Amino acid sequence: GFRLDIISDYLVQAVVSLQKKYHFNQLNVVAHSMGGLVTHSFVKKYREQYPEISQNLKFVMTINSSMGGMESAAAGVKHSPIVVPAWNDVTPSSTFLRTVHDWTWPKDIPYHLIFSFKNGSDGDGLVSLGSQIPYKTQAESTRMYGFNNDHVGTLNDPDFLALLSKLLDDSLEK
Repeated sequence: GFRLDIISDYLVQAVVSLQKKYHFNQLNVVAHSMGGLVTHSFVKKYREQYPEISQNLKFVMTINSSMGGMESAAAGVKHSPIVVPAWNDVTPSSTFLRTVHDWTWPKDIPYHLIFSFKNGSDGDGLVSLGSQIPYKTQAESTRMYGFNNDHVGTLNDPDFLALLSKLLDDSLEK
């Protein structure tokens, strides 16, 4: 429920700390749902604050992420007597989303965009298709993949798991 900027700030510091301790030369990030928003913010901050080590970021995948925000979050902010702080960031017109979308994804970091849909619905049962694949995010992605599954079911889909495994294998430095 924390604000997404706080979470992405923490992620930057955690990754930098781990990188300094273990000296790894490759970082792959796979994020589901709201984690995709945190990941976009993380990549932006990581590249800006640590350009010398951020070159180790070799692969990013987001899965069923509400890149365009969620109207349900906006309704929660407007009508709920208790507002979860993260809802403010997932509201479609939020400052957080504008900041993420005003930035351009680096061309040297492969970005794989996974979206899901259920036949007869406008998305994966939680996040609308329009929010999962806004045009700018589509245009910046290396490749998009769609699955006929629900928001969480995609994570257990054998085709998705095979794709993830193949892409991670392909991303390994030879």
